Amino acid sequence: RALPLDLYFDYLAVRINGDKAAGKKIVLNWRFTDTQQNFVLNLENSALTHSANTQDAHADATVSLSRTMLDEISELAIDFYKDKAAKPEWTDKFIKGNL
Repeated sequence: RALPLDLYFDYLAVRINGDKAAGKKIVLNWRFTDTQQNFVLNLENSALTHSANTQDAHADATVSLSRTMLDEISELAIDFYKDKAAKPEWTDKFIKGNL
């Protein structure tokens, strides 16, 4: 929780499995509703990079949430899929950094 968002996204970047990310490309806008911070994450060439204080008009998706919610997701304190049959198989891999 004390980790600044820049460092949080750096942490995600070092956890990317380059072999599994090969050939994949996605651009995500992140908006934090409580801190009013904006970031763009870009996955390309097996590398995850981020830019602060900006948004990409052509992003593939936008994630809008509070920093508190991100912390709860990161700590696995929230289960989005209480009905396990509805849970996509990739979510655990993504949250645990195996994607």
